[in-house]
Amino acid sequence: MADHHGSAGVVAEVARELRGEVPSEAEQLDLLVSENRPAGDLIRWDKAKVAAEAERTRKAGRPNGAQNLATRELKRWLVQLLGRTPQEWRVRWLMIQPEELARRLGCSVAEAWDRQDRIAQSLQGYFMANMQPVDDQGRAVPLVALSIGGQVGQANGAQPWSEWFQGAQDAGPLLDVTPEEGA
Repeated sequence: MADHHGSAGVVAEVARELRGEVPSEAEQLDLLVSENRPAGDLIRWDKAKVAAEAERTRKAGRPNGAQNLATRELKRWLVQLLGRTPQEWRVRWLMIQPEELARRLGCSVAEAWDRQDRIAQSLQGYFMANMQPVDDQGRAVPLVALSIGGQVGQANGAQPWSEWFQGAQDAGPLLDVTPEEGA
């Protein structure tokens, strides 16, 4: 094979791969010669172009917090259809006196008040954030509470059930089982 890198070399390489042959060691070593690989000092980077490309890709796409166009159009259509936002619509129902709401809905005053209370709860998130649970000193606590026999752990680290087990560590293990017996 006279031409290692030309079209004859490519055809020979494909034929060799189809036959499952591996190139000779000499041919493999020829691939490692530094003349066949670009040297690090030959590669030049234009720092301005790289910075400009990084800036362009960073700014590409929708900005953070921007709405999808379809969502924006749907919202605009709903506001045009209803004449107001869903929140404004709910506030208007909330402003009606419970007696009048009960008359309009054909229910009791208590049921009308319950419905207005649910409306107010649904609007609450627009005016104030939900409070995180805190202990007696104002520190945030996890949302999981351990309850054993009706006793709940206190936020200051006291564990009311710990007195039940006092002395249990001094008594030693309840069972003395070797690994062979447990298997």
